[in-house]
Amino acid sequence: MKNMKLATIILLVLSLFTSCSEDSGSDAISMLPETKQSFLVGKTWKLSGLTVEPARARVAGGPLLTNWYADMETCEQDAQKIYFFNGDLVFDEGPTRCEDSDIQTFTGSWTFNSDETIITELQRNFINIIYSFTIIELTSDLFIIEREQDYFGTVYTFRETYELN
Repeated sequence: MKNMKLATIILLVLSLFTSCSEDSGSDAISMLPETKQSFLVGKTWKLSGLTVEPARARVAGGPLLTNWYADMETCEQDAQKIYFFNGDLVFDEGPTRCEDSDIQTFTGSWTFNSDETIITELQRNFINIIYSFTIIELTSDLFIIEREQDYFGTVYTFRETYELN
């Protein structure tokens, strides 16, 4: 009986060693279910497009435009966002800055609505700004969001496109 118990214990220990492989933990992240949150967080998203409908001046006194991104300076076009699982959000000026005195990063926070179709961002720069965006597309390397804003009785739709940096 004693030998039977010892044999059983040895068999259990051996089965534990053979069922574990060296890389069993390395694929843990890739085995997580693909959700909007898993696509979004822990990545650096670089601005690659910004449009507005109907056309509107991007700067005071400027021409009416729908493709604001094409009118932006290079130093504005490389803006980045980084979302974190804990709800933190970092806005980064990107590799190029328009002025040496520009702040490189500022923080904020983000949340999804219950069905992950709307993302709300709190941007803490010089003032707190809250924007809610409808998620148009979110994949492992593309993030497109849209928001509406009323300016003096005209509702404008802003669409921001981000690509994985």
